[in-house]
Order: sequence, then C-alpha cells, then structure tokens
Amino acid sequence: MKLTSRTIAGLAAASGLLAALAAAPAASQAGAFQVTRILPQGSAYSTVATGMNDQGHVVGWSQFFDGSTSLQAWIWTPAGGLTYLPDPPGQPRSRAIDINAAGVICGDGGYDSGDAWRYANGVYEFLPHVAGDSCGVAGKLNATGAVAYTSRNCGSFLQPPNAMIAAPGQPVETVFPGAWALGLNDLGQSVGYVLGNRAWRSIANGPELLPQLGSKPLSWAAAVNNAGMIVGESAAANGNGHVPWYFTDAEGIVEIGNFGGSAGAADVNAAGVVIGNAGPSVSNPWMWSASGGLVFIKPLIDPAEKLGLLGVLRINDAGQILARAIDNVTAQTYPVILTPSDGSSPWTQLGHGLAGTWGTPSLWAAGTLEADTPLSLTLDDGLQNSVGYLVLGFERLDLPFSGGTLVPAFEAPTGAFVPLPTGMIGAFTIGGVWPAGVPSGLSLYTQMWIVDPAGPFGLSATNALQGDVP
Repeated sequence: MKLTSRTIAGLAAASGLLAALAAAPAASQAGAFQVTRILPQGSAYSTVATGMNDQGHVVGWSQFFDGSTSLQAWIWTPAGGLTYLPDPPGQPRSRAIDINAAGVICGDGGYDSGDAWRYANGVYEFLPHVAGDSCGVAGKLNATGAVAYTSRNCGSFLQPPNAMIAAPGQPVETVFPGAWALGLNDLGQSVGYVLGNRAWRSIANGPELLPQLGSKPLSWAAAVNNAGMIVGESAAANGNGHVPWYFTDAEGIVEIGNFGGSAGAADVNAAGVVIGNAGPSVSNPWMWSASGGLVFIKPLIDPAEKLGLLGVLRINDAGQILARAIDNVTAQTYPVILTPSDGSSPWTQLGHGLAGTWGTPSLWAAGTLEADTPLSLTLDDGLQNSVGYLVLGFERLDLPFSGGTLVPAFEAPTGAFVPLPTGMIGAFTIGGVWPAGVPSGLSLYTQMWIVDPAGPFGLSATNALQGDVP
C-alpha cells in the first residue's frame, strides 16, 4: 500500500494511541459470546458441569460437606434452572456426565464407586460391568441413548479397565479390553485411550490404535463427531509437552496450533470446531477450525462480565461452549454457557507466544476498529511487578528474537512501542478510542514482551494479534 500523507497521519494517530491507552480507563466492548451462569444451589460446596446437548441443557453434579462428603447429580435448563436428580436406587452418590437431545442422561457414582447408569423418563438403568470389576465410569451419550463407559476394578489400578458400549435394548458390548472409553458419536463409534496411554478408536473391524503424533508416543482421544473427526492430545514419553491434535482418515493425525506450552483438545462439534485449553497454570481456553484457524476465547467475552475462564469442557452443534469460570468479584467458581453473539470480531490470534514464569502470557483485544469506537487491550498470565513492552505495527515483521518471534514491525511512522508496568498480578486492561483516519483494509499487529527471568533470554512474550480495520 502506498503511504500517502493522509495514510501516514492516520497511522501516526493510531500509533500514538498506545501512549493514550496506558493512561486511559478500560473500555468495555461487547464480546462475541453471551454469558449464562449456572450458580450453585443450597449448601453445595462446589458445582461441576460435564455435559451439554444441542438445546443448551446442561448436566453435572454438586458436592456437599453436610456432615459427610456426598455428590448429587443435577440438570440445568434455561426454563427450569438447576434441578437435582433423585438418587439412583441403592447408590447415594451420583454424577451426571452427559445428556442427549431427547433428555436422556448418563452418569455414575463418582469417587471410584458405584455403577454407571442411564436415566430416562424418571427411571434409572444400571449398566453392567465385566466379571471381576466392581464399578463403572460414564463417558459420553449419543442421540440413540447408547452410553460409552468404562468397567473397572475400583479397588485396584493394577487391574486393566474395559471400554464398554451399552445401547438401549441391545446386549452390552466390550469394545476394547484394557482401555478407557471417553467419546461416542451417533454412529456408535467410540474413542478413548488404552492403559498404556495411547489413543484408540472403534471401527467396523474392531478397535485400533491411532497413529503416533511425531515424536510424542503418549496420546489420549477425548471426543469424536459424526464425521469421524477425533480430537485429543499427545505428550512426550516423560509426560511433558502436551499438544492438541485432530485425526481424520483423509489427513491422519494433525497437530493443532502453536501454543508455546502445554495444551490439549477437549471436544469437537459437527462443524469441526475444536475447543481446548492451554497453559500450565491458569488455563487459556481456545477454539480452532479449518476455516477460522486458532482463536483464544478470553478476548471474546465482555470484560464487564468480570469473569476468568478456568477451562472449556464441551461444545454443541449450535456453537455453545460449556466452561468453568471464576467470578473476579466474589472469587466464586461455577459453570457458564458461552453462546455466540451475532457480531463478528476483527481480531485474529496469531500465536508466537514465549513461555515465562507463569507459562505463556496472553494478549487479547476488544473493539471493532471502526473510527471513534472503544478499544481495549488485556494482558493475562504475565510476570507480576515487572515491565512489558507493548508493540504495535501496521506491517508484520516475524523477526526471530530472544528465543521467540517478534511479530509486529515497530519502527515509526507505521509502528510504535510503549513500556508498561505489569502490576501486582501480571494482568491489566487498558482502553481508549480508536482514531479516525486509519485506512480500511489495513491490518494492525500487536504483541507484548515482558521482562521475565524464566524466559529463554530473560523475556517472555504474549501471542500476537492481528486486527483488520473495516
């Protein structure tokens, strides 16, 4: 693009915005997700969500310490709120694990005790375990009501588990002896991992191990959609360096993203949108698709919600994400449903983070980049009481630097950088107003580098962001 005097004036105004951001109050911008909270009820010590159907109905369990530890399964709906299920006959502890569109629920007794069960029309059906085993651990439930679960000896981890499928009205099937069952699609294909930590799937001829991802021999499959796309994570032989992946027959096993630290995939929906979590300390949830690439989820939530995401769990075919969050005001933790808003974001996560003391710090933005509209930038997971350098450029440099990659080109007149203190918690939000005069179609790149002795050369770096000016 030719740099005319008008263009340079607009870029200079945008570059000068960084200095204003450092002194301005945070701007609140509506996020790409609407947040619905599922709050604990009664005397529950904790409330944990595990499953969600395409109608946005959620199941899970609550823990109580009223004289004795207990677990009780529940269902939450938008109309009825949270309702506890009755205890399964003879089984005082219960966890609800998954729910399908017909409202059938599967679960188990939790705490390595009790049987796995299916609950429909107010009636519990216990799922049998293999001879010699003593309990069942529920996995996923499909549209037909079939349940993938694991039969195991809950008194000994030395005895191999057994991956099972129980379809209504059909004999229970042992899919894979010596394996855990975690995922199931509507075609009856199941996935999981064997006792030696290797991902598997069931096919017409029986179970098979999935191929190894590069030099990482350990793997775990978490979910499978109706197209047979499987997601999970792999790690080195010593259990370190977890990375997420997807698997299809056409492409084989493919690593997702460039996280610069540990990450894993949690679920996949019918559209092939994968969700997962990254970061060794505070989780940094993300989503990925072949068309949209890698996007971190925290920036897509309005800062006015005052929530910190602790992890994502499930994504349904409507694009709703089930997550666990902490209220930044009350410090209470509870499940939340993230429902996509109609608007789209101009921001794209580019990766290239560099890990430091608290893992890989993250940078995210809220704002449309339209003239005279609010803009906010948020740092998370940085080293506290240090100094960071916020870099802005209208060109992409991708310069190898201090063991990482410096993405924005920062030289004037099309770039700038500003030192900013990271504060007492290594996190902040700064805000201002995006100026007029920045040409449409231009891409803005930003990244933050932090003085951090745990970084390869005394520096850590956030992911880079690309903002496309409308």
